[in-house]
Amino acid sequence: MRPLFGVVPTAAVLCALLVAACTGGGAPATAPGPARGASEAPAATVAAPPGRASVAPLAPLSPPVTVRVGTTSALTEAGQIIALQRGYFRELGLQVEYEQFDSAARMIPQLASGQLDVGAGSLSAGLWNAVARGVPIKVTGPQSRHFDNACGFWFTVRKELVDSGQVQEPKDLAGRKIAGPCLECIGDYILETALATAGLTLADVDYMALGFNDMLAALANRAIDVAILAEAQATIAESQGFATRWRCTSLARPGYQSTVILYSAQFAEQQAEAARRWMLAYLRGLRDYTDALFRGQDRDAVVQALIEGTTVKDPALYQRMGWTWLDPNGELNVPSIEEQLNWLRARGKIEGQVQVRDVLDLSFVDFAVQRLGRYDTTGLVQ
Repeated sequence: MRPLFGVVPTAAVLCALLVAACTGGGAPATAPGPARGASEAPAATVAAPPGRASVAPLAPLSPPVTVRVGTTSALTEAGQIIALQRGYFRELGLQVEYEQFDSAARMIPQLASGQLDVGAGSLSAGLWNAVARGVPIKVTGPQSRHFDNACGFWFTVRKELVDSGQVQEPKDLAGRKIAGPCLECIGDYILETALATAGLTLADVDYMALGFNDMLAALANRAIDVAILAEAQATIAESQGFATRWRCTSLARPGYQSTVILYSAQFAEQQAEAARRWMLAYLRGLRDYTDALFRGQDRDAVVQALIEGTTVKDPALYQRMGWTWLDPNGELNVPSIEEQLNWLRARGKIEGQVQVRDVLDLSFVDFAVQRLGRYDTTGLVQ
């Protein structure tokens, strides 16, 4: 184990049932592609930003290896979108082919069968139970975590309820109509942990599952009081004047683990070199994301890459949105994952004796960090 403030490098567990929660944007008609005019170097010589060690060239695989990746083109996929747009995968001899999905849940069968190499999404009982049944899936790296100052997933409340003072604290959610992206998954977990701070449970609210776009309509029509919304929908709701991004979903659990990277067992075991290189390119994308959104370095170019690779096309939204934390060292909040698993188990949703360790493979992030060196995150999130 390599603990750091209760966080262990790399991954946790993908959700089978969440409709890309903690993501933003939804799915475009076509998968993202490299930006026009992007430079493709013959070898992966990693330039060293100030304060980071340079990295020796790594010759690309020859012939290139095709990597089949599931995508929802959500903003939590920013690391791999940036890596693709900037040619980092190609530099390492990887030819990435994206398959579009409308939710992470639909990736699971193809990951299990090896038809898909890489997927991403959030936590629910579906994956745990698949692993308990012997489905060969490996969790290998993190996606989003949320903090007060690094949030991409919000409790979004009807504006008049906030402006009138009717909703000020978690206790004021009692009796409210609240929509989340799914049932018995990350949505109800973060809602119940927030309610617990006021001595409430899910039984004290009228909770339902809706798609993100349906939540926008329901808020606008006053059919619900609160929506658990990802970016950019949360900012769209606020900018249109009918809702307020009231609190981050990290309200009760700062830094909770929301989404992760998942490999098929075939990719992890039979194409291990390609799997290591995919993670290396991905972490380079995460570092560019962190430099841009949390340090203000090369921000315009990174935002343009995200405009090209997601359905969030309005540059003005990027100036107002909250930005989730995508750890540039590939670190995962394992205690958070353990808590979520235990939360599901206590509700009778977990079959068998599956444990977090049954799905983790930390070797790919370890390889990437060894080559890139550690990124200094001091003071960036809280």
